[in-house]
Amino acid sequence: MKPLIINIILLLSFSCHGQGIPPSIAGKFPAGDVNLFIECYGSHSEATFVVHSAFNAFGSEGSWSNVIEGISDKTRICVYDRANSGKSGRAYSPYSYKTSAVRLNKLLKSAGVKPPFIMVGHSFGSYPVRFYNHLFTEDVAGIMLIDPTQYGMWYNKIAKWQPSLEEYSEEQEKDRLLELEVFNNPQDTKYNPFSIDIRNSEYELKDTSDFGDKPFVLLWAKGSHDIGTSPSPGSHPDVWFRMAAMFKQSIENMHTQLSSNTKIVYSQTTEHDIFVHEPETVIVQMQKLLDSVNNGR
Repeated sequence: MKPLIINIILLLSFSCHGQGIPPSIAGKFPAGDVNLFIECYGSHSEATFVVHSAFNAFGSEGSWSNVIEGISDKTRICVYDRANSGKSGRAYSPYSYKTSAVRLNKLLKSAGVKPPFIMVGHSFGSYPVRFYNHLFTEDVAGIMLIDPTQYGMWYNKIAKWQPSLEEYSEEQEKDRLLELEVFNNPQDTKYNPFSIDIRNSEYELKDTSDFGDKPFVLLWAKGSHDIGTSPSPGSHPDVWFRMAAMFKQSIENMHTQLSSNTKIVYSQTTEHDIFVHEPETVIVQMQKLLDSVNNGR
């Protein structure tokens, strides 16, 4: 009777996670100063997809299940939880995305996941992808960013304010101080529950290299960077125009300055989590990127 109960529990655990297939690797492994959780699906072939979740997201929450089921019969795909999130251990202090990339490298080695890797980053997951490629470039064969946070976004959020030159309404000043708080205080668990050091991440990012000629897919949600031509209600006009100019420049840089082998794609959905709302598009682009990487090796 006991083996039947155990099998039922295992089946329920996979069903609750949303996966129709069991993982080939799952558990917490040493990653330097903290143990991190990783789970991988499918078998290793030419390259392994490694998924970097958004700012307040983590791999084990199950939101990548449809993509995993669609690509794991082609190659291996891994999702992981950064420190302080999901099933991973707690870090002793706030950490930057550079530190996260170093830990991931140790985690992959501890779990026996070998390169080459195709790094996939969603939203703020664009940051650890950039750092990983810079620090361990020989391990990275391709890159896919899904509706990513533009590089330098938080730096621009702070730079757009110029309180010494202009006056702000009470609500505008509250917004300015809140953004400063999130930027400078990684221990503010209300807005930053995983203790990401945003300020250091932005400054460390300035020293990272681009993607060179690696195959790079940039998948945007439909309308994701259509910000309009006039300030939004309640915003300070000068602040809005400064931010709009920096935002447009950041997007242009992502399109033209990151890789000489860039493919830009737009989804049909306007939802930020494209992999949840339109997983088939993500799967198709992952397959094409995998083919490009394999044909280039």
